[in-house]
Amino acid sequence: MTALDAQKELVRFLLKRLKQCALESMGFHGALANFPEELRGQIQDMKKVYAESRPFQEQMEKGFHDLDSLIQQVEEGVQEGELRTLLEQFDPKGPVN
Repeated sequence: MTALDAQKELVRFLLKRLKQCALESMGFHGALANFPEELRGQIQDMKKVYAESRPFQEQMEKGFHDLDSLIQQVEEGVQEGELRTLLEQFDPKGPVN
């Protein structure tokens, strides 16, 4: 696998994951719409507090560490077998990532 092929595979993987995240986000926004107006504001405020909290940010960074490493390896020209193994190790359904 050439470096260009590895980059294309990585982009396909990231696009697939982005679509999954967008669908999940839309689902949460849809569920939020079912709450009374006064609760929606409170929930949005809570979401902001959690997203800005150090533990959540650290967990997110930890969850994406393998992907960051993978991107670096793709830039360096990783081999096809290694790329597939690394992509399979990345758990998009793991804890808050």
